[in-house]
Amino acid sequence: MGIDPGGIGGHRAGEHKSQCDVLRHETGSFTYIRIWPPQSGPPSTKVKVPGNTNLACVEWNLNTNFLASGGSGGMLKVIKLTHEDSVVGSTMNMPVNQALEGHSGYVAYQVANFILGTVMCAAWNEVHQKLTTSDSNGLIIVWSLHNETWYEEMINNRNKSVVVGMAWNYDGTKIAIAYQDGQVIVGTMDGNRIWNKELNGNVATCEWSPNGNLLLFGMGDGEVHTYDAQGVFMEKLHMVALENVELETALAKDLRKDNIIAIKWFAPAPKSRVSEDNSPIMSRLPRVQSLESLTYTSDFRPDPKPKLLIAYAHGVVQLMRNENDSSPIVARFPQLTVTCARWCPNGNFFAVTGQQLDMPTQESSVVHVVTAYGVKLSSLQMHCSSLTGCSWDPTGVKLALCAENLIWFANVRPRYKWGYCGHTVVYSFERVDRGDYRVVFYESKLDESYSKPVRQLEQLATGQDYCIIANRQEDSLGKVSLGYTVSGNCKKKNGPT
Repeated sequence: MGIDPGGIGGHRAGEHKSQCDVLRHETGSFTYIRIWPPQSGPPSTKVKVPGNTNLACVEWNLNTNFLASGGSGGMLKVIKLTHEDSVVGSTMNMPVNQALEGHSGYVAYQVANFILGTVMCAAWNEVHQKLTTSDSNGLIIVWSLHNETWYEEMINNRNKSVVVGMAWNYDGTKIAIAYQDGQVIVGTMDGNRIWNKELNGNVATCEWSPNGNLLLFGMGDGEVHTYDAQGVFMEKLHMVALENVELETALAKDLRKDNIIAIKWFAPAPKSRVSEDNSPIMSRLPRVQSLESLTYTSDFRPDPKPKLLIAYAHGVVQLMRNENDSSPIVARFPQLTVTCARWCPNGNFFAVTGQQLDMPTQESSVVHVVTAYGVKLSSLQMHCSSLTGCSWDPTGVKLALCAENLIWFANVRPRYKWGYCGHTVVYSFERVDRGDYRVVFYESKLDESYSKPVRQLEQLATGQDYCIIANRQEDSLGKVSLGYTVSGNCKKKNGPT
């Protein structure tokens, strides 16, 4: 199978860009991934929010499978899916389905003069298992879990501006909060302020670098500014996405060309340090295992794939390997108004949601799955008037999509590299934390397995009693290493890439 010729490919600055309609060739097949059900129509599983609430955000906890969603009228709901629910085609079961009233209760009425806001942002602290939410009135609430129930831990309201971005650093010890009017606050997990700063101009969003040394702020004019962990300005990122604007986009009067929707810097999800004690005396109270800082291991590959994503409302996504990438990849989605963009948990691809301006209103919502290099793999058209957010489950095979007053769940089926030969199943998986692959040989009759590390795996194929593995070499000669027997003994043959 080949990639659909109508798909959108990423390109380097100045290179040729595809001008094809992103919905024109949805009946084709894709090489690596597809969303099920295929083509158009809503996914088969959904959760409905009571009343006429319009959802604005959805975020999935990658350690505990809790899913938080917020919307109009101060609505905030947290559900928990069982581990089996991540399997494609499995029946949904929700042991926890809790409506949190902090943004719609008495405190919210007092803060907002009896006018309830819309819950716009939600951010999980994966390490210490806390949930931070904010609404359009500027009310911020930190939630903690006890006995499978979420409670308010801290409440804050600046009473001056709307929160446009919240981000926890990698080890969960600091949170950055960005307000639309340019005010930025960095605080600790316990609610103590570390520093605050007034930026010049409006702010659209914020994000930490994986190592916690940099803070990125998307500005109202489309620029991205970087600051160090102490709040000292460092530099402006080179935004190619703003330099080369499509003609049709430049002529559109109702769409801003500098509106940043999301900045996401991929890092493998940190492991939770909160465990549940099964003893009846502690009543399953969460306990912290360690207070030492987590360390992030950077990608050591010679040509690492992009990990920094900047998505603009006018259908442009810039992909960068780091903050100093001089030749970023730009993926363009003509006639698409982007509403959300999120990395898959393994960092190999990301999802983009939005509305197609050239489609009828009730058929305009669409979600694209795109590789880290900007190549579109699959799309799903939704029959709804709005698609405001998306989030991946911990396994990367399910997408939560918030549309109107519904949370839809779409199953994503990757095309794995695997084969079968000589009673042996051969398959590969990527170790996200190290950036390399392992190829596993499982002998089904003997119930034995053997694995080999493979750097920069490209493809594998099987035939009779042999398996051939192709991986990219790190030298400048452009060779590949071929040939592994099922027993794991290596026979190499070099050939041109």
